Order: sequence, then structure tokens, then C-alpha cells
Amino acid sequence: MNRAITLALTLSLTATALSSQSKNATLIGRFTPTSGSANDVWGFEDPNTGKPYCMLLTTAGTYILDVSNPATPINRGYFSAGLSGWRTSSWRDAKYWKGYGYIVTESGGGVQILDLRNPDAPTYVRTYVPSGVTWRNTHNIALDFQTGYVYCCGSNGGMHILDVDTTPGTPKFIATWASPYIHDLDIRDGFAHVSYIYSNEYAILDVRNLPTITQVGIANAPGAQYCHNNWTTYDSRYSVTTNEADAGPIGIWDVTNRAAPKLASFYKANPTTAPLAIPHNAYILDYVIHASYYTEGYRCVDMSDPAKPVEVGYYDTYPGASGGYNGNWGCYPFARSGIQYISDRSTGLYLIKPLAGSVRYGDGTKGSNGRVPHVHLKGAAYLGNPNFHIGVRDAKASSAAIFLVGGATANANVGGLQILVELVNPPALLLTAPTDANGAALVSIPVPNDSALNGAQIKLQALVVDAGSSALGLSGSEGLEFTIFQN
Repeated sequence: MNRAITLALTLSLTATALSSQSKNATLIGRFTPTSGSANDVWGFEDPNTGKPYCMLLTTAGTYILDVSNPATPINRGYFSAGLSGWRTSSWRDAKYWKGYGYIVTESGGGVQILDLRNPDAPTYVRTYVPSGVTWRNTHNIALDFQTGYVYCCGSNGGMHILDVDTTPGTPKFIATWASPYIHDLDIRDGFAHVSYIYSNEYAILDVRNLPTITQVGIANAPGAQYCHNNWTTYDSRYSVTTNEADAGPIGIWDVTNRAAPKLASFYKANPTTAPLAIPHNAYILDYVIHASYYTEGYRCVDMSDPAKPVEVGYYDTYPGASGGYNGNWGCYPFARSGIQYISDRSTGLYLIKPLAGSVRYGDGTKGSNGRVPHVHLKGAAYLGNPNFHIGVRDAKASSAAIFLVGGATANANVGGLQILVELVNPPALLLTAPTDANGAALVSIPVPNDSALNGAQIKLQALVVDAGSSALGLSGSEGLEFTIFQN
């Protein structure tokens, strides 16, 4: 890896502008809503064009924003709460699945559905309320990305589960979980990681055989009250919770034993200067936490060693005093561009590029399992990080993975195989590792604490031996670009 990093330094390096309100994160663009003040935010891509879009929720409605040029977001449509007979509300939430947006609010029942198959000309479809179901309001909506089921929670009528995959745009009612009250959740590998906000508990539910739901584990959250949201790592080994209260922490949990979630550590933003600061929502991408932290803004935390979280970036959208519920409400960290969509209650949408993020490019080559292998990082590539890894998943099981690590992108098609890392000029380093029974492999690459590497941009692709794919007998991932940086 040292050889690859050194070769990458022959390229021009990108300097990151910092200011008193940021660290290792750059403001790219902004959008200020004219109808209501912002609350949550979510993103999606047009599957036909690859263009990125953002759903910005406000107290009065929902904006659909084209962020393909992140410096100048374009409003492609606005949909008011009144279309569903809803009132204005401080709480609105949304998810996207297969060309449709699904929106809920505390100010009314049901799900507002938007047709986003042509996101440059979005339309309102309907507001869905299943017959015979009590549904007066909803605080959050969560999505199972593996099944296409949405979980509408934080409702006095219970948590309602809908299938939006079988017939996209036309939900099918599956089940209701009546109690305890669930404020938010994340669903992965058939298990729902939920927040019992009023009892301040983190629970894990088995949802593999809906409509049957069984609680399999529970633990007290680390803060004094209000366990607020959950998110899980891609491998279901760890998760995070937030406690939406004064001095509330972000908890990092070991959930390898689902029956007994174990707190591994916790993180607080600015614990000395802002001891009462309140976190809101936290997500995990490649073992990096991306969190909205109200008056402390967007926070980026490496958890490649879950017992020792390390803050690796931030951007504070709120200039006022610390503490309370002003400032950064939501963040969306899953865009291919590595740009974070950040919503501030007072000033709207911020598009932020953290150094700890990564950029995806190219299309890759499907394997015999019908999937494109997914190359990824584990942790942030900050100087001196001994726990940094590169990996691949969704590949052919029990095979050989070849990692191309280099200093320049490529776009070559060789026998149907897309090569996305320049192999010769500069020469790439090739690393190998076996995939396991699930088609995953990890390679440990500690990042040297060498200031000469600061700013180096590394290109990465994974190729997997797979006779059922290209003419070369290899499948290939997308390309991935990441930056080595001084923390």
C-alpha cells in the first residue's frame, strides 16, 4: 500500500479549505427553502441517468432538488402538506424506493406518495391510508433496503409496516406493531434495531417472518433519556444510537450477540465547550459515523476501532450558542459523490464534502450471482489510522479477490470487464485476499503517519475470479476514490 500511496503523490493534490466552522469538510453549495423551515433530508439517484437528487423536507412540504451540480441545486418540484390534508409540522420524514418518494408527518396520518420516476418533473400520486387501520400521525419512516418494506413509526396508532416493493407506488399493508412506542429504527438482515424513546432503551426485533415480530434483545441506552435513532454497520456487527437530550451521547454498540447488545463506547461533540449539546440522527457508512448534531452541526466520526471513536471532520451550520434544538436536523451520507446533504432548521440545505467520504465512479461488471461486487472502505484514511481496511462484498463466494490500488482512474473495457484503475502510468499495486462464504473479503492497510501523504487521492477497484462473468473470468466492482488526510 505504501508504494501505491507514493505513486499517487505524483498527481496534483487537492487542498481542502478550512474555516473556523469546519474541519476536514468543505461547503460546496446551498439551497434556501421559501416554504417553511427545513427539518429532515434524504437523497436518491435517477436509475436511468445516474443523476443525484435530494428530498428536502420542511415544516410546510417537500422539495425535490436536482443536485447534479451541487454548487447550484435546482428545485424540480414542491409538494405541500395540504395536498394530503396535512397541516404544517416541525416533523416530516421521507424515504425513496424504486422511483417513488414516501413521506410522513406528525400533522396527519398515512403516507404521501410522490412519483419520482422522472425526477425533473415529479408528480403527486396519492396519500395512502390502509383501510381499517388507526393512523393519526407519524414521526419517522424507515426503509428495509433488502426487502423494500417501509416502517412508519412514532405513531399513536402503532408502527405500520408496508410493502412498497411488490407494486411500487401502491403500498400493501403488512402489519402493525402496537407497543412499545418506537421512535425510529434501522432494518438489516431481517432484524430491526429500534429506539424505545420513552423508556430510553435500544431493542432488536426479529422481522424475518412478518407479520410476526419478536423481540430478541434489549439494553438501556447510555444517556439519561430519549434513545432517539439507530443505524447498523453493513455487516450487522455494530450499531449506533443517539440520545436526543442535554449531554446525550452517540452510543456505539457491539451487536454480534443480538440477544445482548453491548455498549462498546460513546462519542460526544465538543464535550468541554458544549457539555449540553444534543445529537439528533446518526448513520454509518463504511464504519464512519455521519451525524446531525443540532448546534454542533454535521459531525464525522471514524469507528474503525469501535472502542475508540475518532472525530475526523465537522461542519457547523449554526453560528449561535451551543445547546438546544437549533441547527443541523438531518444528514444524508449515501450519495455516490461523497457529498453530504445537511439540513439546518434555520437556513436550509447545505452540500458538504468531507475528506472522510469516498467517491464512486464507473459501472463495474456483474458476477455470476447477478450482482456487481461492492468495493468499500472500513474506516477513514486519516494519517496514523492503524485500523483502516479496504474490502469487497456481494462477490462470488469462496473465490479470490484482487484489489487494484493506484493513483489514477481508467475506463477500459477488456473482454467485457471494466477496468477503472490505471494499471501502468502510474503503476497500480495489486493485493489479493480470499472471499468468504458470503462473498466478502477485507484487507488491513494501516495508514502511515507521514505528512507527505496528506492529500493523496487513491483509486480503488476490486476484481473477483468468477467464471460466469466476463470473458476474462473476472467480475469487477465500481471504482472508488478516497483521500488520505491529516486529522
